[in-house]
Amino acid sequence: MTTFWAARQTTRGRRLLVAALAWVVISAALCGCPSPNTYGVPRTVPPGEVAHAIAVEGGALLREQRSDSAWPSPLVYQLRLGVHEQVDVGARVGTNASFGLDAKWNFYRTRQLDLAAALGTNISAGAVHGSGLIPMLYGHLPLLVGLNVSERVSVIASPGLMSMTAPEDGFVASPQPFAPFFRAGLGVDFRVSRSFAILPEMTFARTMAPLEDGTASTHLTFFVAGVAARFGQLPN
Repeated sequence: MTTFWAARQTTRGRRLLVAALAWVVISAALCGCPSPNTYGVPRTVPPGEVAHAIAVEGGALLREQRSDSAWPSPLVYQLRLGVHEQVDVGARVGTNASFGLDAKWNFYRTRQLDLAAALGTNISAGAVHGSGLIPMLYGHLPLLVGLNVSERVSVIASPGLMSMTAPEDGFVASPQPFAPFFRAGLGVDFRVSRSFAILPEMTFARTMAPLEDGTASTHLTFFVAGVAARFGQLPN
């Protein structure tokens, strides 16, 4: 009976993964927006093991002196691979035709508190400018702070830095191709079982200094919110 249920759960997981990847390809929109949510905890995936996350998210861009905009991001798929007891690497696809890579180092781990440093990037080839597409490159450097409220619940904060790089005629028609941001995120990981968890998360990012936008200066502010289903060999 145990073998039967294990095989059934494996089959369901594979079907969910295939459906998610197909939906990412089909529903990729053209926006060129960042994907700053981590959809994870400070603790890393065990060495040689794999964990997955499928998230539904959306966001908004606020620009001073100009109209605001919002975007839906139907689906994000993330894969994480454990390479060391304290290190794992991740790859993601989705979020409006974007692709991302990251690495995480869990340098502090206790029963109550976990800390990890993460370094990642994502590229979006969908920022529309005139009749063409403008590639946007985002960098992410958050510090993951995990407060383990109980064996099944953790609160995760992710303060840090973010950057945006674009061609000179790109996102905000700005002569500044590089823009640094402050970022802050908050999420709660609900572990339903050892191999399945739900993690809602929201991230805020704002430029450190105004960007020159034509004849005016403007700050860029991003809000991204999403809910992820995490499954596979999750961290203990």
